[in-house]
Amino acid sequence: MRLAFARPLTLLLLSAALATAGCPKRPNRDNSDDSNTDGVTTHEIEVRLSIVSITPSTAAVDQPVDATLRGAGFATGAKVYIGVTPATRVEFVSDSSLRIGVPGLPAGRYDVEVQNPDGTSSVLRQGLLVQDDAPACASFTVYFDLDKSNLRSDSIDLLTSQVACLKEQTAPIEIDGHCDERGTTDYNIALGQRRADAVSRWLTSNGLPASRIRTVTYGEERPVDLGHDEAAWGKNRRGEIILGR
Repeated sequence: MRLAFARPLTLLLLSAALATAGCPKRPNRDNSDDSNTDGVTTHEIEVRLSIVSITPSTAAVDQPVDATLRGAGFATGAKVYIGVTPATRVEFVSDSSLRIGVPGLPAGRYDVEVQNPDGTSSVLRQGLLVQDDAPACASFTVYFDLDKSNLRSDSIDLLTSQVACLKEQTAPIEIDGHCDERGTTDYNIALGQRRADAVSRWLTSNGLPASRIRTVTYGEERPVDLGHDEAAWGKNRRGEIILGR
């Protein structure tokens, strides 16, 4: 006698077998290495040291200037050479930016080299042009009295002598505000900004477009003289006007 439940039982067993054979096991994403959700293998990208630009890229003969290097892979403690001459100052801003002091140099084109502490190096060939006819206004500095942000008469005289040169150029202008070491950090940051703004207002009121100008404050963080007397402090209370940055 045929059992009534034989056909349903057979179909049930067959369905279970097909389901087990036809469904691959889903991978455990927590245990997958170097794979994204699409199953494509990925690896960490190594950033190689490289220099893309130096700003400004021109300087006047025998005139020191501050400059910014842009690129990738910069490290804390990097050294910078302009030709064979070391930079007077190297400040690590980020892995893509260094601020350097370029010494006064003879006329010519100079390679700019960055050397990281691990021994890697990169060269921007003929990145800096030093020439006799570089704009006189490429970089200059005005000074401020203690705890003041208003422009002194000598600062106005210097700005007046340079404004025509600045108008002849099309490059951006950066104004950096600085203070001496006295006062709190927060106070000096605010005072440095007021000093930079004072220079900016004077330039715009004398015909320079505001779109070309940006201001930065460094407070007491970047002294040019490390002394602790009035002679040093007077040099550090300043506004730096830099063309092409």
